[in-house]
Amino acid sequence: MAHIIAVANQKGGVGQNHHHGQSGR
Repeated sequence: MAHIIAVANQKGGVGQNHHHGQSGR
């Protein structure tokens, strides 16, 4: 599941990857 969050965080991140991706800040 981590790879899905990694891709989502590159797209801007909404909330689920908020703590995983810097883009989701």
